[in-house]
Amino acid sequence: MEVSSELREVIARAMGRERVPGVAWGLAEAGTTTTGAAGVTSVRHPLPIDADTLFQVGSITKTATASAIVRLEDAGRLGLDERVRTYVPDFRLADRAATEALTVRHLLTHTGGFTGDWYAITGAGDDAVAQAVARMSELEQVLPPGLHYSYCNPGFVLLGRIIELLTGAPYHEALRELVLGPAGMTRSTFVPIDAMTERFSAGHSAGASGVEIVRPWTTQRMMTPAGGLISSVNDLLAYGRHHLGDAALARMREPQVESGGQSDAVGLAWALRDIDGTGIASHGGDMRGQASLLTLIPSRNVVFAIVANAQTGHSVIAAAQRAVLASLGLAREAPAAIDHDLAQYAGRYVASISDLDLSLDGDALVVQTRLKQLVPGSLTTFPDPPPSRLRAYGPDRLIGVEGPLKDARVEAIRGEDGRIGWLRLGGRIRRKVA
Repeated sequence: MEVSSELREVIARAMGRERVPGVAWGLAEAGTTTTGAAGVTSVRHPLPIDADTLFQVGSITKTATASAIVRLEDAGRLGLDERVRTYVPDFRLADRAATEALTVRHLLTHTGGFTGDWYAITGAGDDAVAQAVARMSELEQVLPPGLHYSYCNPGFVLLGRIIELLTGAPYHEALRELVLGPAGMTRSTFVPIDAMTERFSAGHSAGASGVEIVRPWTTQRMMTPAGGLISSVNDLLAYGRHHLGDAALARMREPQVESGGQSDAVGLAWALRDIDGTGIASHGGDMRGQASLLTLIPSRNVVFAIVANAQTGHSVIAAAQRAVLASLGLAREAPAAIDHDLAQYAGRYVASISDLDLSLDGDALVVQTRLKQLVPGSLTTFPDPPPSRLRAYGPDRLIGVEGPLKDARVEAIRGEDGRIGWLRLGGRIRRKVA
């Protein structure tokens, strides 16, 4: 596959446009690997980035957590359709019926139905995950388990606790044994102080005086099973190749639930798409001003990994992903907008991570995202993004036509009474309020 020079140009243009200090990427196909990097680790203490530079890869971690669960299932130590309370007897949600019904598969497929973004201060000790799970009775039950896909970070924290209880080890030690070691991820870690001995990247955001460092560098330890992996492009490529060559892990790429948005379905953690009969599995990450994406194309034996060290890095990553897929003849055109009654979608939609205000403006809906400060101890706040415009491309289906949400797909979800009760954007369901 000859995309190296074109990919470099696409990334360089997007980095300049989005003011991203540093990016690294890698593409592996049928035994051939190409890596590249541009920019620096930090605007304060700059070092050149390379394919071994460590980044916080955020929610790519969820695929590692799911991989560990699959290993435990293969060993006969758990069942995906068993109730969570079989393994965590003292577990409680706010909703008693949901507590009893919740299964391991619900967690792996983001169909638990409870609040999807939640952080707690539980310290930096080996009991941080256990303490967080003990507090999950605080979480609102938005939907019954199994009804709809809605991205859920606490669900993977809970999976991390299951791993701890079944292995008798802290999450990071269990994952080193079950996942990192077998995959050959020699530089990767879940322990921030270990990263200090390697070349690592800081996160960045756009501040009043320009591009600024995001502080603190990491987040609460309780979030480690959902987003704590620190890795490099070379290690992510090794991890991707490991997944492509393992029959048990291949089960993670079997569609489980329709997910909407940029993907068609969710497997066990992986977001799944089908373009002209070619299956694509991917997972992104977003952690403290750092962005990442890992993509597997099993039928082509392709792995693509990219990391960026700015909150705006997702735009760079999206452009690079499009270039790689286009080189494989897998470009997916955005659906065309149609005339539709948009007034019915106007209103406020709320969730723990952010609220959305939708208002009608001519032939489009204007959406304003209102971010909420969720991370305890954060010294950096992120401004609300500029407004975006949405149009319909089908009944209860919207797409961004201008602004930060350009090409993003949005689904309106109706209740049993036929009224619009929820909106799903970025995989997260938000409840409509008066």
